[in-house]
Amino acid sequence: MKRLYYLADSIQSLDETVDDLHEVGIGDQSLHVLGRDKQMIKDHKLHMATAFQELDISYSTLVGAASGLTIGLSVLATIIMTQSFSQAPITQGPMLLSLLLTVFMGTLVGGVYGSTHKNHNITRFSESLSFGKYLLMIDTQGGYESVSQGIIKNHKGISAAGSDELLAPAFA
Repeated sequence: MKRLYYLADSIQSLDETVDDLHEVGIGDQSLHVLGRDKQMIKDHKLHMATAFQELDISYSTLVGAASGLTIGLSVLATIIMTQSFSQAPITQGPMLLSLLLTVFMGTLVGGVYGSTHKNHNITRFSESLSFGKYLLMIDTQGGYESVSQGIIKNHKGISAAGSDELLAPAFA
């Protein structure tokens, strides 16, 4: 799945573009709008970006889980290597529990960190958004990428701003 980014100068040009995208079968679940004036987005009945799209929650959670797993495995390896010097060896239960705990803590810390930071994919648009522009994100599959690009070319006041591959569509 690919996410296309477009910057719109006004809510009216964005509204017209979204209407045309709806006409060709691209639904609200694939269209997400981000802007400084959230009330204006709601008033125009546009599909507002979710917290997962606006903040870095999903990415940071995955990084935190991977970090927790790495730390947990390192601690486990250290425990296993030092067990030969120990009087009472540690059983598998506590070792597995400590691994799960470090993965959980890494995931938790990553999620909290991500909830306080802008999504790493949209930070490049921060300046434009602060000047009152709107960001349209279109999640495309298959042939809809070229269809949406063709429709948007016909609209004034909206310009292509880039694209990203979505590696984890469940968090899109």
